[in-house]
Amino acid sequence: MREDLNTTKTKLRLGHWNVRKMYEIGKLTQVITSEMRQFNLHVLGVSESRWTGSGKMKTTTGETVLYSGRDDNLHHEGVAIILRKGVERCLLEWKPINNRLISARLKGKRINTTLIQCYAPTNDSSDEAKDNFYSQLQAETEKTPRHDLVIMGDLKAKVGKDNTDYERVMGKHVVGTRDDNGERLVEFCAMNNLVIGGTLFTHRDIHKLTWNSPNGRDKNQIDLLMINGVWRRSLIDVRNGKSPGRDNLDAELFKADPGIAATILQPLFTAVWDGEKVPDDWCKGVIVKIPKKGTLSDCNNWRGITLLSVPINHQKNV
Repeated sequence: MREDLNTTKTKLRLGHWNVRKMYEIGKLTQVITSEMRQFNLHVLGVSESRWTGSGKMKTTTGETVLYSGRDDNLHHEGVAIILRKGVERCLLEWKPINNRLISARLKGKRINTTLIQCYAPTNDSSDEAKDNFYSQLQAETEKTPRHDLVIMGDLKAKVGKDNTDYERVMGKHVVGTRDDNGERLVEFCAMNNLVIGGTLFTHRDIHKLTWNSPNGRDKNQIDLLMINGVWRRSLIDVRNGKSPGRDNLDAELFKADPGIAATILQPLFTAVWDGEKVPDDWCKGVIVKIPKKGTLSDCNNWRGITLLSVPINHQKNV
């Protein structure tokens, strides 16, 4: 029996990692799944797994591994999606697309989630290889309901800080200068109304860099996650420093990582729309007295403000 993973009371924790190679079974069980448990992830997308063929297996510690690789027995490229123990019961379907793309669809309470894990060609690859990759990614995107789509992985793309003409796609908080792969990615996102997570709000550069070269000298921000742009619009207008409502959820909590926040809020908003019932905390406010000028013993020299739940302010913008 399948269980619902993404409900109004649960969080779907996603991660993606270029592991460079995973075909040693020891690395899978001792390193990768261990890190997955340490960060309490429900799902981990893996790039450059270097496994051949495609299939589904279970580790000795209970994780389910879905993988897709080359058919010529060469240990190059390869992608995988690893599900935490128990999450496989939420798996509706999965598809080993090719050695650079794999998808999985997970059941939620009100809305399902479709994940596409990627391993893109390098920026130095031929135009033909890049065109083929994005053509296949576009084809899979068009088959997926846009509201529950998450694309993640090693896109090998530097999107750069200049977001002119792409304000709906990305922010300016990025490391590096846009390259050809970055141009292809932002155009793909613009065409599909996707927003690139990790570019919207200020973070230290050490928290933006996602890739270290084998020689340890080069570092880049090329591993990315994309979600539907409607969730970006509901998050971007929130101001810092506003007091929370009865639920004690402040604006900074939602702005810390818009990708994760959108994953949490999406099933909640869907449940509200489908059920036509707003949570009780959203209907109630906390009235706070604010003094004005003059004698404070005079009631006319006070004014009241009502603190409402921050999530309902997000929903008004959707």
